[in-house]
Amino acid sequence: MAALFCFTLGVNAEPIRLGAPLPWVKIDNGGEIELHGTQTSTQPWQSTALVGKSKQLLIHVAGRLSAKQQLSDVIQHIQRAGLTAEQVHTTTIVNIDDSLWGSGPFVEQSIIGSKKDQPQNSFVIDNSGIAAHRWQLLAHRAAIVVTDAQGNVQFFHQSPFSPLQVQQLITLLQN
Repeated sequence: MAALFCFTLGVNAEPIRLGAPLPWVKIDNGGEIELHGTQTSTQPWQSTALVGKSKQLLIHVAGRLSAKQQLSDVIQHIQRAGLTAEQVHTTTIVNIDDSLWGSGPFVEQSIIGSKKDQPQNSFVIDNSGIAAHRWQLLAHRAAIVVTDAQGNVQFFHQSPFSPLQVQQLITLLQN
């Protein structure tokens, strides 16, 4: 029975590949955070939401402080680049399933706070880790994906990020 379960999970997994469309994923358990005044709610999110917009910066991060810290240098460089929401739309998916036991509610509150601070960006809570599984991302890590308006992957890397990779990312986002 365990082998059948593992086989079933593997069937839906599709790694992210440069030049190819971002593999489709739908997040129902959690979803995109929406603001309604001071209140928030979530609605199902799917990767097709990234298609048709200019460049998309997709940040996928495990719900752990260590994974967030893996992104700090990258985020600082992106902020210094002065990119506008018209140039690049940012979507952050946080994998609550990959958080320390008992910390999920605190991680979720942090994400809601980020949405309130940056309402122009999209924030998605993934309680089941479906995106990480589907895209075969490494546990306890952060990943960055850039897609074009057609949803094709132009950049993909998982932490750690070298200075050269960060520079490649910034250059791609600026052009």
